Amino acid sequence: MVPGMALKFQTTRELIRQRALARRARSRGRNVAKTSELIARIDDELERRRRSRLDRLHATVPDIPGVLSYGPDMDAAPRQDDLFPGPADGREHDRRKRWSRLVGQDLPAAAEQHAWPIRHDHCFARILLDNAVGRPWKEVIRPPAWRNTPIRDLEKAIELGLAVLDGSASIEELNANSLRMRGK
Repeated sequence: MVPGMALKFQTTRELIRQRALARRARSRGRNVAKTSELIARIDDELERRRRSRLDRLHATVPDIPGVLSYGPDMDAAPRQDDLFPGPADGREHDRRKRWSRLVGQDLPAAAEQHAWPIRHDHCFARILLDNAVGRPWKEVIRPPAWRNTPIRDLEKAIELGLAVLDGSASIEELNANSLRMRGK
């Protein structure tokens, strides 16, 4: 780092390199107080940049479980309507919103009530999509699944999820089937 140069004017790569050098110097016992202070300042600047990148990313990505989530100290998430605009794709938009709510809220809430072994939204998504397409979903659907799943497969997965919620399908059996498809 150039002496006296503000951290915000350095590239991220320079900052990471400088932090590594400072850590090495501190581990060798050289000017421990100053190097620790420099490391803390660099870490703060890197965290500020990371949050800035995330804020820009969150401005373009909807708050869908399993993709990215906003923490308690961040601003409100963007609306899903920003990503799925237009009346021409209204049915698809509704189905994708329903899918998001099903795997992100409805099934995890039911898991708590029924003490299911599966609790996480991405696990529910894997189980339902694998069973809807008849094999591991990544073999036929390009990630991210919430955006790229064909509507007919998404509707099958939603029907399976609703069947799990009303008790006409077993999440344990669907999970075992999914794991079997994956060779586990």
